Amino acid sequence: MMINAPDMLIAARFCMAAAGVNVTYEIRKGALVLSSTQEHMSDGRFDVDKMIRLLEEAVSQSLADGHKGLWVTGDMTWEFGTERDFGLLHEYEYALEELFEKQPALSGICQYHRDTLPVGALQNALYTHQGIYINETLSRANPYYVPFASPELPAASATNLQEMLNAIRQPLRS
Repeated sequence: MMINAPDMLIAARFCMAAAGVNVTYEIRKGALVLSSTQEHMSDGRFDVDKMIRLLEEAVSQSLADGHKGLWVTGDMTWEFGTERDFGLLHEYEYALEELFEKQPALSGICQYHRDTLPVGALQNALYTHQGIYINETLSRANPYYVPFASPELPAASATNLQEMLNAIRQPLRS
């Protein structure tokens, strides 16, 4: 399942087709869901509970359809809508982590694009995800992950974010 803007879904369809995936067939049989609906919004604002319910329903449907699970990815800029109010991001990410714990058949990747999100949202992503995927050759356990019960997160700053990203990109030492 991919949740993203219509133009990004068109690009994803093209890339999958170029890789030999029969996209239309996979969509028809329910093995692939490409969605640009924003059912998780309430009056134009991101609704954490609605989004979590939609994901719970999607994984339940996937299992009912005979699949072993559901892998989902979503672009955080798209998911948060035109309001771009990231005040609920921290709550959402931890609710999502709880859902992953509760539903082992669910997995996925949250997409945080540096060129479309504010520094605070990107830094929050580093604090709220146990694992990180930087690009096609770099993914790691996240050294900056802070469990939900922890006190307030450090203040966001572009300098701090850059230092965190630089440290993540460093080769692992044994």
